[in-house]
Amino acid sequence: MHKFNNKLRKYAFKVIGLPIGSSDYPTRKVLLHFNKICNFFLTSLRNGHEQDENHQQRLRVRMQNIFLRSTIIFTIVRITLGMSVENYYFDLFLANPFSGNKSMKVFLFLFLMDLAFICLFLLREYCLHLEGIGRFQIFKVFHRIQRQGFNHTQLGLSYKQCKLFHKILHFMMVNSIRIISNTIILLLLSTIGLKVLNFASFSTAAHFVFLLVHLPIECVSIFTVSVNFTSLVTNFGSYVALESRRFNTLIELIDENIVTISSDSAAFRKMNRRVVYVFNHFDRLDSDFKYLLQYFFIMVSVAADFSFFVAIILDFDSDIVTQTVAFNSIIIQITNIIAYYLFAHFYQKTIDMHKRYVSMLLNAGSASLVDKLKALEILDRTGSPYVGLSIGDFCRLKRSTCIFYILENASFLMLLTCNIRA
Repeated sequence: MHKFNNKLRKYAFKVIGLPIGSSDYPTRKVLLHFNKICNFFLTSLRNGHEQDENHQQRLRVRMQNIFLRSTIIFTIVRITLGMSVENYYFDLFLANPFSGNKSMKVFLFLFLMDLAFICLFLLREYCLHLEGIGRFQIFKVFHRIQRQGFNHTQLGLSYKQCKLFHKILHFMMVNSIRIISNTIILLLLSTIGLKVLNFASFSTAAHFVFLLVHLPIECVSIFTVSVNFTSLVTNFGSYVALESRRFNTLIELIDENIVTISSDSAAFRKMNRRVVYVFNHFDRLDSDFKYLLQYFFIMVSVAADFSFFVAIILDFDSDIVTQTVAFNSIIIQITNIIAYYLFAHFYQKTIDMHKRYVSMLLNAGSASLVDKLKALEILDRTGSPYVGLSIGDFCRLKRSTCIFYILENASFLMLLTCNIRA
């Protein structure tokens, strides 16, 4: 019975995507595999997690990027022309599967595709820009983990928090590889299925030839933007998880050693330095990526809202495409709310740190005046309203932000629906 339970536990862990046992070798292997997939689809111009531009391969990588960028732009132009121009020869040259069908449903579907491509393309270009100015150097930590394993001292974590981060990182990398693989298969089948369902539009040999020309370009562009999106979410989410574990490590250290820290001036000084280092690093992270977060959340919200709006206009028609669009928009919104809640963790942990520092400072009778002043500076910093992750210049993420986000989206959709049906 014990062996059966162990086998069942291992199988459950494997299905969920959690590491089995304490060895970090499977996680390092998964990190390598994930980086290879991302490099294959050129989500990075600096060799992914290594963030090291190989001068011997610079020309090849740049040419590949120009090719991928051209395929995406060509696909956007093709969708835009197919949506806005009604001409037999345009439909022929563009291999438009909706040739002769300019209904409202087709227009909204093409507009939604166009919007998704434009948003994902701009996201990819902005990420490559951030990488070019060195903002993605923080992801080198994953390359060090892949080469050296999980060292809690190097990562700035306690042993317990390092184990938790190991599980989180393994879970995110394994499931991201699964998502990328499944997405590629589903997108390929959907693209081919769309052509098969509208095969009547390709009535001549010329139509079929143009279809064969456009199909590979379309697939390459779809795969590129979708993998880039998944790669960004995985890398950024994993690094945010690392920063979250560092905050938890500080709180653990204060809770476990509050008596020692308060009575020993050297321990008090060391804790001050460690807290200041973590907060400085987090502030740089927030400053570097606040506009990326702003664009990301606005992009996801607009795309999800418009998808659901399209489904409402079409009255959730029995058509499988409309139902899929509505279902995906709901899933995206739920995921966005969960992301808001998780990112609000930093604001909450900073408040917890403030409370513990007040208690520690009240009992620090033996500490020097300089150390007490430094602790007061930390108290002022942690008690500031400008703590936690920020979304551009809009706001700081708190747990209450989730409520505001839900209410704003609901009211926005209700107003749009009322105006359309009025």
